[in-house]
Amino acid sequence: EKNKTQYIQTLSDSVIQQNGALLTELLNYNTPLYFKENGNGMVSSPSFRGTTAQQTAVFWNGIKINSAFLGQADFNTISSLNYDEILVKPGGGSVTHGSGAIGGSVHLNHNLTLNQRFQANILAGFSDFNTYKSAFKIGESGEKFLVEIGYNRNESDNDYKVEDFEYRNHNGQYWNHTLNANVAYKFNSNNRISFLTEAYQDQRHFSLTEPTSTKTKYQNQNLRSLLQYENRWSNLISNFRVAFLNERYRFYQNLQRDFSSMGELSSLILKYDGTYKFNPKTDFTLLAEYTTGNGNGEGGGISKVKQSGYNFGGLFSHQIFEKLYYEIGARVEMNNDYQSPFLFSFGTAYNPFNFYTLKLNISKNFRAPTFNDLYWELGGNLDLNAENSLQYEMNNEFSIQQHAIGFNLYYNQIKDMIRWVPGPANYWVPMNEDEENSKGIEVFLDLNQSFGNHTFQLTNSFAYTHAKNPISGDHLSYVPRRKLNGTFSHTYKNFMWYVQGLFVDEIFTTSDESADFMLSSYNIFNVGMQFKFNKNPNFGIGIYCKNIFDKAYEAYPYRPMPPRNFGIQITANIN
Repeated sequence: EKNKTQYIQTLSDSVIQQNGALLTELLNYNTPLYFKENGNGMVSSPSFRGTTAQQTAVFWNGIKINSAFLGQADFNTISSLNYDEILVKPGGGSVTHGSGAIGGSVHLNHNLTLNQRFQANILAGFSDFNTYKSAFKIGESGEKFLVEIGYNRNESDNDYKVEDFEYRNHNGQYWNHTLNANVAYKFNSNNRISFLTEAYQDQRHFSLTEPTSTKTKYQNQNLRSLLQYENRWSNLISNFRVAFLNERYRFYQNLQRDFSSMGELSSLILKYDGTYKFNPKTDFTLLAEYTTGNGNGEGGGISKVKQSGYNFGGLFSHQIFEKLYYEIGARVEMNNDYQSPFLFSFGTAYNPFNFYTLKLNISKNFRAPTFNDLYWELGGNLDLNAENSLQYEMNNEFSIQQHAIGFNLYYNQIKDMIRWVPGPANYWVPMNEDEENSKGIEVFLDLNQSFGNHTFQLTNSFAYTHAKNPISGDHLSYVPRRKLNGTFSHTYKNFMWYVQGLFVDEIFTTSDESADFMLSSYNIFNVGMQFKFNKNPNFGIGIYCKNIFDKAYEAYPYRPMPPRNFGIQITANIN
């Protein structure tokens, strides 16, 4: 992360293992992100600071992986068990991250650390509704060479009942698996090359709102490959990336028929960032990227299309004196199919005391139209402009020993938002029609205290979001005003137990704030415990109960979420 004037939340290994295998649950219980989840394990759309799913950017080792068709990442198609590090960055970041980083960004990273020798990590779990998860990662590294392979699989019958809604989750079964393979070689202290690849495949039967509804299913495949070369020469640190991405889907609108529609898109990305240090306190980073994509479909949607574009950016940073730092950034993007605004950012960090840091940031951000927005048949609109936003942000960070508290205040103005509206010829078309103003506060808490063999930890995040359409004056749909989550854990020697909570405020599902279509607020609590055996291999066994008070709730209309359910998890670490 090159930007040092905004808050960045890092999720640790222990936090990742306490949550479900899919990224939605991990971020829902540990970050301010809100998820519009169309049923358990179904399509999961994030909302950061009241923005849309397309305005949250997701990166895999520095490469953006939002679907080029839809512009968003489905967080129920990403396993949290795959990665060494997961970073969550609230706020605008289009100067450094490009399109989509309006509400915030999520970064999924492999660290590829040398000199770790042989390591193996294995995880297996089972829970109600015939839900299974399994994962392993094996790696060997020395002074110059690293190789690691990882695999995980998740599957579920997902056929739970919710008595209060008189609901049974019909046609909700799913499975997905992911294979990772990474290698790295260090020529010398100044040159290193690495290759990372990830293959993902899933199949989901979409849950029914009524038992008699038409059964559908969706198949999805993603292939990601990245070749990366890092070079240090004098005062210049360079990072060259060449990435190939392929996404493919097939949708069956009626399982009793053979007809299906499909789409496939391949992208080639050439990316460079180089940082030149003028002196220990001053540096400049050059950013350059070229992207070309080819897409096609069958059965409706998109025919053969091709798009290419390039962008350039720069980030200047200066440590004026020990307690004051600032950075200035700018970025331009060129594309023949849409107009993008000139982007800029300015941020400063002031550290008047050892325990307190004040950060201020202002940025211009954007989101490019998707392939569906531009090329969908019928309805695609080649006259669209990119969405753009202007965001102001203030962050206060307090840190005393192992305790940390952060407060973020922000205000965000978004214009030219793309919305699909009825067109003149009885089909829908995308237009730059909507606007949005949002403001709010985010609070982060991380308290750690040890007494002898006892360790206590409390982590918490709270978000208050006031997001309105400035034209109608109505609060935005699917944006809860308040969201609160937290985890309390106690570790004694090899034994650990925890309590986890989530509160989501009432949610309007229509743009006119109609109480008739409002989802009620809900509180969910999970509990769990784990015992580890201090041997090599290091074994651990854990049990947990989710939704312990059996709360009946919906995150999306007519899609009740699971009732109380139990699970067990076994881990083994060899080194």
